[in-house]
Amino acid sequence: MLETQFWNVRNYSFNILQRFWNKVQIEYLEDGSPNFEKCMIWIGSKNESGYGIFYYKKYVKAHRFIYECFNLDNIYGYLICHKCDNPSCVNPYHLFKGTITDNIHDCVQKDRNAKGEQQGAHILTNQDIYNILIDVYNKKYQNIDNLAENYNVNSGTIRRILCGMTWEKETTKILSEYDITLYDLRNMIMGKEKYKLTEPDVKIIKNMLKEGIISQADIARNFNVDPSTISMINIGKNWSHING
Repeated sequence: MLETQFWNVRNYSFNILQRFWNKVQIEYLEDGSPNFEKCMIWIGSKNESGYGIFYYKKYVKAHRFIYECFNLDNIYGYLICHKCDNPSCVNPYHLFKGTITDNIHDCVQKDRNAKGEQQGAHILTNQDIYNILIDVYNKKYQNIDNLAENYNVNSGTIRRILCGMTWEKETTKILSEYDITLYDLRNMIMGKEKYKLTEPDVKIIKNMLKEGIISQADIARNFNVDPSTISMINIGKNWSHING
């Protein structure tokens, strides 16, 4: 484990850091020291984009958490980008703080920007998040699939926004303007519809259950499913073919 004060400038507890590093695959040099030139691969829960997910008071991206362990500078409103272009990497020396513009510039320099029909799903912006929430508030779309299609993202992306799992800071500001909650917005577009879990969702859920940090009821609430769904996953009655 990497446990000097330099690597823990925010004084996180030993148990928290031990739990983090236990989920990282590290290559070592002959003298037993970590090889900081190589990627350090997160082997715990990941989101659909391959970024590690770590629980510390709430679910956060693993590479953002470890960047803060090494740096005292404020990262609010900034991206934490990868020099190595490996979203699963949590090597702090492979990370840098930047703006969306910086990230796009880095992408172009490395010729990673997709062009024309090669371009994949849309990368959401702050304005998109605002528009999505207002569209839901104004009942512009009949269901989440229609809304997702309009923004060229998958329906899981929209559901995570409406469950408060992503874009939390941005949604909080918008919700306060309209004096409404995410629960209200979810009901406006989803009604009694329950989220149909995907394989990446189930992998995350199974890792949450293994960690035992968050209750089954809270997991169900985060994914907008019945608690019985989580219970059935936990005892292996559903999604038994998926490994966490």
